[in-house]
Amino acid sequence: MAVGAWCSNRFAHEPRPERNYLSIQIDEFAELSDGTRFSLRWDRGVTVSWDNESANEPVSEQEVLIHLEAGLLPDEGEVADEGQARSWHDYARLLTEMGIAATADELKSLPYFTEFSPELQSSLSH
Repeated sequence: MAVGAWCSNRFAHEPRPERNYLSIQIDEFAELSDGTRFSLRWDRGVTVSWDNESANEPVSEQEVLIHLEAGLLPDEGEVADEGQARSWHDYARLLTEMGIAATADELKSLPYFTEFSPELQSSLSH
């Protein structure tokens, strides 16, 4: 089992002379050993903006990952996961509701990976 985030373009912003924007939708999931994925939360997202010194200069993959980390922090008031990088207790609850037994501690110890859709990947610099 693994836990991860599938990231895709949410919508396009109108280009502006001084800034670029990229809105990203995040679908958090758990992947079982057989490859089956279960969406945990799909209501997350971030918007990244950067100075447009060069009209065609894309944002870097590393910069997007930094913003994604902030967008995936536990919500304010999630006391059980305060100070954690993810909402492990919420993930465990959601999986249990789907009939998949998992504890927050078990999930925390699993590999976590971030995937970009082909469209999002093509809009990033490497």
